[in-house]
Amino acid sequence: MVAIAEEWSSKKVYYHGGEIEVLLGDVVQTRVFFRKTEGRIAYVPGQSPKHPEMEIEGLTFVGIRTKDQGMIGVTVIPETNTIKKKIKFISRDPDGKFEKVGRDEALFEDEDGMPL
Repeated sequence: MVAIAEEWSSKKVYYHGGEIEVLLGDVVQTRVFFRKTEGRIAYVPGQSPKHPEMEIEGLTFVGIRTKDQGMIGVTVIPETNTIKKKIKFISRDPDGKFEKVGRDEALFEDEDGMPL
């Protein structure tokens, strides 16, 4: 696991197509259960402090905190270091306020609000 963490510290993650780097705070649009929703990038492997729910046994995820659907974890495709095409980059506001993922934050909850 240490090798994986070290490996990610030197890699970048890109949106589909590989031209635009995924950065903390980016405004994105995606679909959740056929509904469009907007959110902000709240976790990026290599940029954020390692979180056990976002880096699991070699799989890594980009975290999107949405306006109406909570936290979404999007798999980073290891061969290309890109995320799925359904995540659309909208804008970048480096000075904008957003909530980063806390190291001990429970990200994913069941229907009763209990952490998985």
